[in-house]
Amino acid sequence: AVLSPFLTRLAEQAAGLIMRKPIQLEPKEEGGEVDEYWEQFVENIDGYGTSLDEFARQVALHSILYGHSGILVDFPSTESAPNLQVERELGLRPYFLEVRADQILGWRKDGDSPLAPVNQIRINEYVTEPLGRFGDKVVRQVRELFQGGWRVWRKGDGGWYVHQDGETSLPVIPLAVTYSGKVSELISKPPLLPIANLNILHSQRQADQQFSLHVAAMPILVLAGWDDTENEVALSANSALVMSPDSKAYYVEPASQSFDAQQNFISTLEDQMRSLGISTLFQQTFVGETSEAKAMDRSDSDSLLSVIAQDLQKALQN
Repeated sequence: AVLSPFLTRLAEQAAGLIMRKPIQLEPKEEGGEVDEYWEQFVENIDGYGTSLDEFARQVALHSILYGHSGILVDFPSTESAPNLQVERELGLRPYFLEVRADQILGWRKDGDSPLAPVNQIRINEYVTEPLGRFGDKVVRQVRELFQGGWRVWRKGDGGWYVHQDGETSLPVIPLAVTYSGKVSELISKPPLLPIANLNILHSQRQADQQFSLHVAAMPILVLAGWDDTENEVALSANSALVMSPDSKAYYVEPASQSFDAQQNFISTLEDQMRSLGISTLFQQTFVGETSEAKAMDRSDSDSLLSVIAQDLQKALQN
């Protein structure tokens, strides 16, 4: 069966609404100009040519789908430059990495207080390394971040070992998190989870209908009064049956009302996903919808999008 992309399409539309306007850089001083360094930085935010707008859209999309997503500020693991000018000449600069909710394996806080900062976080990663002359291999590793440093763990024959480690000059972990359904620190509930469940049910019912149509497309031949013999019966457009006067030959097929009922149920599920969605899934207008209902739907949609947009803005500014 094919899973119809209702959920992902809805999430992409919501992320597009959040990022419908490009991000604007503001100078530190009023009336000043933005440094050319930062204008070039936002055009390649992750080192792979991704702009800040596209990177932020991906963070918003994964925050909607998973409940939250993080932005990690990293720096090339090389010898430190003596000053900022040397760093720019060598092309050394920080870059952004997205850390999805499903990548975060665990974390620890500095105390039991809700205000205590996170002092350790473990991130699941997969990296590609060269293998032989033309091959590549995918290696799993766990990145451990803590205050003042980091470690990369890999699993060998004798268990987990430290593959790389290093220190940072920051007193905190450089990870900012964007939430769409926050429950607690680094814990969230995806806001579109009810639609995901309906999407799965829609796929199951659609698979049932496709199987029923496949069976119904081949009706069963009934030979009434036919003597069962060892001779094979050839059935084709170029064949004929010689039967006795009391015999009958006809096809049996299921009633069409059952397919209509299945299609009506699938349409009902689509209507439910549409009503629960942030924006319109398929149709742009609703027949008989009042202006008050439209205003309520728009208010609910904007409220969720507003929360995500404000959280994303804080994450990027921090």
